[in-house]
Amino acid sequence: MVNSPQSIEELKLKRTIVVSVGMYPYNAIVAIMSIGVGPGDVIILVNSEPRRIEDLRPRGGRMQPEDAMNQIRKIILDNIPEVDIKDVWLSPSRHLADNVALLRTLVESLAPTSVTIAIAGGLRWLSVVLMFLAMALKTIGGYTRVNVEDVFVMLEEESPSIKRIFPGIRERIIHWPIIPALTSMDKLEYEILRIITSKEDGIKAKEIIQAINGQFERSRRPSKASIERKLTKLRRKGVITYEKVGKAYIYKPTDLGKILTKQYTLQ
Repeated sequence: MVNSPQSIEELKLKRTIVVSVGMYPYNAIVAIMSIGVGPGDVIILVNSEPRRIEDLRPRGGRMQPEDAMNQIRKIILDNIPEVDIKDVWLSPSRHLADNVALLRTLVESLAPTSVTIAIAGGLRWLSVVLMFLAMALKTIGGYTRVNVEDVFVMLEEESPSIKRIFPGIRERIIHWPIIPALTSMDKLEYEILRIITSKEDGIKAKEIIQAINGQFERSRRPSKASIERKLTKLRRKGVITYEKVGKAYIYKPTDLGKILTKQYTLQ
């Protein structure tokens, strides 16, 4: 089990709502309103590049992605001006792990926070990014002061068959019964992985030990042997890999490791 401080769940935290948008703003608006947004909440609207699609014909509520984002922003702020809305544009040309890590970095910058993720619109790959975001936050949220409160999917509002089967709006909301973690990880393993992920070209075991020792008082520093055992566990969990260069081992994160701990500089 992942260690998650009880205080994170007990505190009344500010809320962060992550919503995928696409070209149909109505679904995203319904998702946001169903959560019950209030003053001080942060809404992260996530969409896919390109922002404008050539030769797109608006129909049935469909509009240019950029226009959809602007309409959602206007409707929300007209009703609840105290809400903070952030737009995030992800690119399908960027690696999946990097898209997830970018979004996770933004959420973690808002900590301590309670997160609701609404997969309300957008292309399939965008839905996958939000799914991995939910599982990544579930895995390490106890160490980053982020609590994933709820994840739900909205059925396609633009589909006539969906409208016939589920005439009510709330019937089209499917809540995840459980939010799975991607792996198990204790605090020391998390810190080691963060150090490895921060080095694009890899890092030697000696440098990892030095970095870890710098985080602890001398009397509380983990031994070299315990850090080496943690490195072995992290390899087995599939979050790091290594290669021998001369007499040294160089450690690098896998895609899973990047999803969990890679940090982006936010603009």
